[in-house]
Amino acid sequence: MFDFFINYIIFCAKDLSKLFLGTLALFLFVFFGIMFFICEGVFLYVLLFCEVILFLYMLLGIFYIRNQKLFYKIFNYFITLQKLFKRKI
Repeated sequence: MFDFFINYIIFCAKDLSKLFLGTLALFLFVFFGIMFFICEGVFLYVLLFCEVILFLYMLLGIFYIRNQKLFYKIFNYFITLQKLFKRKI
């Protein structure tokens, strides 16, 4: 699941418009997820993970606008993180 979100971030980060659309999509996913699973305790960790991904997505969008060098450093960090998880699995 984590690998899917990393691939989605990398795909959307290649084009800035896709990045903002992806952010909107993740925000809606988290919002409706909270509304649907508000009484379920098991899904709190999943929702927390989605919120962290959403926060990272927003940071990527902000850093891309302000400083592209910093954006590429974060982008390379995600690629390295993805390779690390693939090795462990």
